[in-house]
Amino acid sequence: DIGGVNAEVRNIYAQGLYVGGSAAANKLDDYEEGTWTPAFYTYSGVTTSSITNHLATYTKIGNIVHIHAKISVTLSSLPGQTVTITGLPFAAAGSDQYAIIALGGHNANTGAYSSKAHFRTNGSQLDGVYYNASSNTAYWYYSHMDSPTFHMNIHGFYTV
Repeated sequence: DIGGVNAEVRNIYAQGLYVGGSAAANKLDDYEEGTWTPAFYTYSGVTTSSITNHLATYTKIGNIVHIHAKISVTLSSLPGQTVTITGLPFAAAGSDQYAIIALGGHNANTGAYSSKAHFRTNGSQLDGVYYNASSNTAYWYYSHMDSPTFHMNIHGFYTV
């Protein structure tokens, strides 16, 4: 009730919200929550037998997108190609952005490199890399995994 009048507000649309001051730097001009559909890029001759997205959510605040996903997948084989996840909710600002997208939680059959692995953005996909003592960064390949059936938890953020 507003002043004794029953009022229901369903949606409020604004062109921006200023937090902590009225300067342009204080303007929050975008906020969004939703789900996304991660998929594993499969190279020639490789198929995805099954994929289950147990959780795949995002929150976009301004030009920062926070993503979370828990994925189970079975591939027909493990090629010597980069572990690539497609389907980001928004394309990254520039390719090869060294965003902070990490593996965490319970991962299974992702191989010995997964403890050093992370993802970097490449347009609307994530490319797997890991720390290599001799070259600092190396691509994380599907062939590094223990099994074509694996579970992965990823989380982090990137700029759009």
